[in-house]
Amino acid sequence: MWGLPPSTGVDPLLRKKGVHSIVRLSSGSRRGDLCAFQVLRTIGQMVALRSKIALTCLAHGEIRVYGRRSVLQGLAYGFLVAGGAARPTRAAVSLAAGPMPGCLRPDGATLWLQGNAPAKLRVEYWDVLAPQKRMLSGEYALTAVEDYIAYLRIGGLGPSRRYAYRVLLDGVVQVIPEPLLFRTSGAGGIYAPFKMLAGSCAYTKDAPIFESMARQRPDGMLWLGDNVYFQRSALLITGEWASAEAMHNRYRLDRQAAALQPLLRCTHHYAVWDDHDYGPNDADGGYTLKRESLDLFKRFWDNPGYGLPDTPGVFTRFEHNGVDFFLLDDRYHRTGDQMLGEKQTAWLKDGLLRSRGVFKVVAGGNQMFNDDNRFEGWNRFVREREDFVRWLSANRIRGVLFLSGDRHFTELLRYERPGTYPLYELTCSPLTSKAYKEAQKASATVPGTFVTENNFASLEFGGGATDARLLLRCWNIQGKQLWEQKILAANLQ
Repeated sequence: MWGLPPSTGVDPLLRKKGVHSIVRLSSGSRRGDLCAFQVLRTIGQMVALRSKIALTCLAHGEIRVYGRRSVLQGLAYGFLVAGGAARPTRAAVSLAAGPMPGCLRPDGATLWLQGNAPAKLRVEYWDVLAPQKRMLSGEYALTAVEDYIAYLRIGGLGPSRRYAYRVLLDGVVQVIPEPLLFRTSGAGGIYAPFKMLAGSCAYTKDAPIFESMARQRPDGMLWLGDNVYFQRSALLITGEWASAEAMHNRYRLDRQAAALQPLLRCTHHYAVWDDHDYGPNDADGGYTLKRESLDLFKRFWDNPGYGLPDTPGVFTRFEHNGVDFFLLDDRYHRTGDQMLGEKQTAWLKDGLLRSRGVFKVVAGGNQMFNDDNRFEGWNRFVREREDFVRWLSANRIRGVLFLSGDRHFTELLRYERPGTYPLYELTCSPLTSKAYKEAQKASATVPGTFVTENNFASLEFGGGATDARLLLRCWNIQGKQLWEQKILAANLQ
């Protein structure tokens, strides 16, 4: 265990936190690193502490990440690689996270993954119905500049097919316990049954709920915001949202969690964000690092698109088996009187008008139709929401329902509209964050759907084009069903 020499002019409490960080690092704890570097950002004269932290990190083979950070904190890099510590032996190249299939496409697929060192990546893949015909992707270089992250795009595939694959790094097949599969979506908007999972608020990634979700083998997963939590510093002065590098590190640590890998690998993923994976708590469009935060979101997720050419954000849309999904951005353009902003709202209206989907699923981070909500939600932006609801009724848009997260409880809301069908909103939260057990049911809550424990939801689209139905189910950590509700497309007209 590292010790520290006597020092003057340093707060004893900060010094104690630094020593504690070194102890945790020596035992392999990366949370110790986060604590220590937050301390360093505040106290510049703790050279001995910087040195010991850097050396301890190097002993764990993290020369690239922590060497760079130590330089940023004023420590000479030459000390690390020359007089301070021996350069660690390069470990064998392997996967650090993933692979994770991205958004579904009818003619191809994207695989996201992260390695632990420079390597040449290729993927061997085959149609599960013709395993004797193997295909090999082009080569992709994993580089330190890109944090060893790859978006490997595979094209020229047929619609509605399933493919198995394996990952090769520097020509070596990676041993992965889960079967690796990706799908292609159907062509032409033809309605067919499929299942999606949904959830929000994942503070920690070491929970068994992800294994329960993976066991369901869904066709896709919708992450409904607060998928990552940028955390406060040890001194509670600021947080990771104040530094693009700290936010990047949070994404990296979360994405590499072992418990998360089975879910990442088993299906295709889509995401929206909310405040905690966008910036500080309750952040709006005035957040100063919102462009950097958007760049990070794009680096770790593979959505079909990101905003419009003149309107950045995470909002986008996709179609799968005759169902249209609209993913909203409730943060980037938020001001005092609007949650979505004029251009995003116009985009949403235009998309709904053009949609031929049997169901049209609109998903966002904040609740939208809970008028009893005392916290953040679309009910706080009365003019914008009511304008949209009136427009929806006037244009007789069929089959619309909503998904949201944020609230640390789950409920199905039924929002009545005079003269037309009610709007259903499934709020699903939390995956792993602390449940809000003191929460109260809203007046619009469908009886039997209020849940105040960790959970996730499934959306099972069934039937045919003339009798389409959606079965909503809520599941606990162990994968036990808590409730189910059926919604018929015929009742959303």
